Amino acid sequence: MRIKKFISQLIIATLVFSAAYCPQTFADDGFTLAYSVNSDDETVTVTGFDGDSPAYEYNLIIPRSVRMNGKVYRVTAIGNNAFAYAKKSELMQSVEFPSTLEQIGNSAFSNNGAISALRFPSSLKSIGQLAFMSC
Repeated sequence: MRIKKFISQLIIATLVFSAAYCPQTFADDGFTLAYSVNSDDETVTVTGFDGDSPAYEYNLIIPRSVRMNGKVYRVTAIGNNAFAYAKKSELMQSVEFPSTLEQIGNSAFSNNGAISALRFPSSLKSIGQLAFMSC
C-alpha cells in the first residue's frame, strides 16, 4: 500500500513540476520565441524560436520581459544553442539584447553568418563558449 501511495505522489509531483517548468511560448513584435521559466520562478531563459518559420528578417529583438497567465517574467538568459543554425540565419544581421540580460549560453548564435551588429547590455555577466562562432 505504501508503494502505491508513493508512486501516485511521485506522479502528481512530476506533473506539477512539468506544468510549471516545461518550456512555454510567447509572442512579441511579430515573432514567436520559446522560453523556459527559471527555478526562481521570476525570470525566463529564451530557448529559441517556437515553430519553423520565425517572422524576423534582419533584426532580432529579445524583449526585456514576457507575460504569461497574468505574471510578468524578466528575460535574463539566452539558452545554449537557442538560435544556432536558425532558419533564415543568413538574413539575421543584428540582435538587440534587453537591459535585463545576464547570460548568453554556449553556441547560442553559432552559425548565423550575417550577424554584424551586436551591442551588449551592461547587465551581461557571461557569454558561453562558441556563442557567436561563425557569425
